[in-house]
Amino acid sequence: MIETARRTWRALEAYHGMIYFSPEAAKAYEELGLRGRAGYFASRSAALGAVPAQVVVATFYNFNPALVLAAMDGAWSVTNPAAVLASDQVTDVAV
Repeated sequence: MIETARRTWRALEAYHGMIYFSPEAAKAYEELGLRGRAGYFASRSAALGAVPAQVVVATFYNFNPALVLAAMDGAWSVTNPAAVLASDQVTDVAV
């Protein structure tokens, strides 16, 4: 069972990763006012609402907490989760 999960992850990770790191996504995040890693974490956590950065840290526990805190610092003051979710460019890239 675990080996099947690992094989599936290996096969799909390239598709998953390109969603967040494509030039189109980076441009869309910047148009929303999100810089650097803020776009990645804000887009992944937008479905949670404008939660505090500590919630994003806990949700993405596999990342260095300091990295997530720095990325989310002020993210919801330059945009909001609804704008991230509604962005045609982000949504088109993420589908």
